[in-house]
Amino acid sequence: MEDRERQVIKQAVHEAVTESGILTDQEVRRIVRETVRETLLKSGINPDESQAISDDLRYVREWRTMTSSIKNKSILAIVGLLISGFAALLILGIRSAFQK
Repeated sequence: MEDRERQVIKQAVHEAVTESGILTDQEVRRIVRETVRETLLKSGINPDESQAISDDLRYVREWRTMTSSIKNKSILAIVGLLISGFAALLILGIRSAFQK
């Protein structure tokens, strides 16, 4: 969903809720704030420690990119070994064919 579509939907819901007199803008904001806070707390994340959360996410991103890089280099090394092995077999086969 594009950013513009999200804004339109957000605005429509906001207008429907506030204009119907069910909730005021401040009440909607309070409910959303409390819901997000409770969700984070239930997930084991303290929302008051935003710097720690940011550091943890940065660490996870670095770990993910590092393991991806290791995987790619390992695959390249294995392919290189296979090619070297086949080349060695080919050379040995040709050498033994000429020695007979």
